Amino acid sequence: MKAIILTGKEKDSENYQLVINTKSISINYNEKDGSYIDFLNKTSEYFAKVICVQKSTLELGVLNGFKMDSKGTIKIEKLDNKLFESLLTKKLTKFIGGNGLIISSVDITN
Repeated sequence: MKAIILTGKEKDSENYQLVINTKSISINYNEKDGSYIDFLNKTSEYFAKVICVQKSTLELGVLNGFKMDSKGTIKIEKLDNKLFESLLTKKLTKFIGGNGLIISSVDITN
């Protein structure tokens, strides 16, 4: 089974989406929402918990500069998401006990 995390920026908001099969979880951050580090910690932990409860092994990737809406996948501004990926990797490793995990960033240009 495959899962993907879409990240990107649109207007004044950062978008983080976890897509597993046909289900999607979207979380947005705006500077008015408080501490950015707290937001990234909470979001990465939440995504890690959702990923870890899946019954099937997941192939997980991160796609930067895109989001999904009712019309499909749309291109938006890219984020520097290395901190988010690092936090997510740490949380997943904690929850699954280090039983193998690779997160890859996909850079699609154009």
